[in-house]
Amino acid sequence: RRLSTVSALFIVSTGSPSAPTDLVDCLAHSFARQGFSGPVRRTWNGGMLVWYPTPAQPAIPAMQAWIDDGEGFACCAGTVFYKRRTGEAALRALWRHFDRSNAARPPDALGNYLSAVGKQGRIWVFGDRLGLIRLYQAPGLGLLSTSWLACLDALSAPVLDAFGAREYIFEGANHGDRSPVAGIGIADPDVVTEVT
Repeated sequence: RRLSTVSALFIVSTGSPSAPTDLVDCLAHSFARQGFSGPVRRTWNGGMLVWYPTPAQPAIPAMQAWIDDGEGFACCAGTVFYKRRTGEAALRALWRHFDRSNAARPPDALGNYLSAVGKQGRIWVFGDRLGLIRLYQAPGLGLLSTSWLACLDALSAPVLDAFGAREYIFEGANHGDRSPVAGIGIADPDVVTEVT
């Protein structure tokens, strides 16, 4: 078991009133095996977002990567700097200034991060423009996650993606939208995704 140095999240979106319990349980078990605990869960009509704090980080208020004020929430995997703030202060400012009318990434958000913002029953996910914290997607499952291993655990019968596997072996990482396993892709880091 290896402890991660950043927090993590997964989102299950199904379009039905509740997220499938077996998939959520499978993902929770995968994250537990990776050393994560103490998840925060938020549900909405058709899905669930689960955020895990950094396992190796003590609960330092200035470094919190989850805020919830009753009107919505924001969370982050990695480190985001926004309006000369970081941690909880940055997330509060990010939530306040996030423009849901055009769902654009705040232009002055910096760092290596993946954030989720929940407002008025809608959720958006976005990260830094380079995609330093990757967002993996398994569209067949309605799954988004910062953990490739959790996506892999969620597949019932993984199949090798020959191109993605070669790229990973020869380049040391996947740089496009494919991974070594068919059915798991990498979201475009330049896109703000509304989870529907």
